[in-house]
Amino acid sequence: MRLLMCIFLFAVFVFSKEEIKKDKLFNSYLGIDNLYVNQEILNNKNILNKTDINTTIYDFNYKNSFILNNKFINNTKFDKFIDDNKYNSSNKFKSSYSFNELLNYTLINSPTLNLAKQDIMSAINEYDYSKASYYPEIGISANSEYSKRFNDGYSSLYVGKDNLVSNTSYSNSVSFVINYDLYTFKKDSFKVKAAKENIDASKYKRCMSNYEVSLKLLDNYYEALRYKNQIRYYEILKFIYQKLYTYQKRLSSVGEIDKLVLGESAIVLADTDYELSSIRLNANNSLNTINQIVGSKIDDISKLEDFNVFNKEFRFIKFEDTFIAKEFDYELKTNEYELKSEQRSYYPTISLYAKYDLYGNDRDDYFDSTKDLKRHGYRVGLSFYLSLFDGGKKKARIKDKEINKEKILLRKEEARLKYEKDIADLELFLSKEDSFNKILKELKEISKNSYNMQEALNKAKESSKIEVLNSYVVLLKKEMSYKEHLLKAGYFINKANIMSGINECESW
Repeated sequence: MRLLMCIFLFAVFVFSKEEIKKDKLFNSYLGIDNLYVNQEILNNKNILNKTDINTTIYDFNYKNSFILNNKFINNTKFDKFIDDNKYNSSNKFKSSYSFNELLNYTLINSPTLNLAKQDIMSAINEYDYSKASYYPEIGISANSEYSKRFNDGYSSLYVGKDNLVSNTSYSNSVSFVINYDLYTFKKDSFKVKAAKENIDASKYKRCMSNYEVSLKLLDNYYEALRYKNQIRYYEILKFIYQKLYTYQKRLSSVGEIDKLVLGESAIVLADTDYELSSIRLNANNSLNTINQIVGSKIDDISKLEDFNVFNKEFRFIKFEDTFIAKEFDYELKTNEYELKSEQRSYYPTISLYAKYDLYGNDRDDYFDSTKDLKRHGYRVGLSFYLSLFDGGKKKARIKDKEINKEKILLRKEEARLKYEKDIADLELFLSKEDSFNKILKELKEISKNSYNMQEALNKAKESSKIEVLNSYVVLLKKEMSYKEHLLKAGYFINKANIMSGINECESW
């Protein structure tokens, strides 16, 4: 029995040592010394020996990321970035990704943008097809036939438009045919012009696709960074709330604090745990969206680097000078020429036709009819065609082009309002950035001073560890708000960089 008791006490001792090691490792990272789960509540040792919380938080290293079980995990598995001839072999395996790097890769390899390139090729092909109407159509036709007439005769018989069999024979014919629309009252010419304008519209549409994909990636990258930042702080907050709950639970057991306070502390801890789980889920969803846009396989949100702020001088141009407006302008031109072409369908078409025939005939033998194939004659003529009634088809097509014009103008106006709103938001934020930054820094310093005072009081045994930790929680939240502001500033600056180059279509 005594032996079993010794073994039990030894196991408890080893387990306690392991838990202390875990806490020491995490607390040394936080700058917290001698803060253990099993230490006494009234132990007046120093709780925090580091006061530069800013350095502590911003040096958070995700290669040694604190997970829910308070263990450090060394990340040795790197992501494999999609192989591409634009990337050298050293970039195939990466442990971190910057926004600019992902953006450049996306602009080269995105299926959406490659589809826009194919739209340009399609527009060029349509233009070539339209130009074909300027040339004559030349063809050859051949016919081999056996006809049987029950009563002999050679006279041709017609019933309506049908030519009845005139004799019994084998016959063969070969004809060379030319058809050419001499004059269509510029109907074909307007179609060609519309196709040519559509090429330019497709080019600007590709620029617009690049622009939209860039902003979409930026929005999702910013969202992912926000979740990354929140995970970082909520992990620490959860750990602090666990400590607070442990201390308050012990105080409650000796009647030092009310159970209601303990219950509130438990609710705060549970809410923090729930928030952390929700943030992790949203972070994974955001990362999946980034992978879908880029075409990559990034498996950990911690591998996304913060924004690089490389330029704060921007020159925003008028909407009419952007390729957004130019795309709509070329769509309007295309629609205008298509409308004119449809209006010319009320005019007649004057065509030239010519036919040169070879003919052979024999009453008894098929092969003799082929040997007898000789020049038979030719025909040349002009034709005139005017559609008098088509059930309203021409009118409907013209109406469709008129409606399409109004739709393009409305879409352009909608794009103009959105562009001007985005520019106004950017200018407003950039103008207030320094003042926001100053206010948040001051709040952070106030919270830091409050925490330092609580720490000093704790050293003098005039403040409890609970008060120190509560002060530290306030400081963490101010730090998180300040970091959120820095991320937002990086987002707006990168967005301003993208939008300030919105007139440079060729650079895309």
